[in-house]
Amino acid sequence: MTITKKENRIYFDNIFSHGNISIHETSIKIELIRVNDEYKGKGYASKLLETIIQYIQDNFQQKKIILSPMPISTGGKSDILLNLEQLIKFYKKYKFTESDEKTREEPYLMVRYL
Repeated sequence: MTITKKENRIYFDNIFSHGNISIHETSIKIELIRVNDEYKGKGYASKLLETIIQYIQDNFQQKKIILSPMPISTGGKSDILLNLEQLIKFYKKYKFTESDEKTREEPYLMVRYL
């Protein structure tokens, strides 16, 4: 896993998947978790999410992690896309819950406290 820091963002990359987080004063936001097409459905999203959560626990004092589950399609032939319900269910397995701080821009905001 390659971890690259640029200003208030941290990028996680490997051959299977990539993602990034942004660091804020009171929280850390998971902005992206994406698995490369040929590796989808093999648990790599879970492994990346676990790596990101552990990295946050080991390196930051913020105890609040937020994210907005949004289906994203690359439009490729082998594109496997989870719908919004499936994404919410996936994140709930990792102790994320619906946030009271939802907005028009982020209607499905989820939160986890460490």
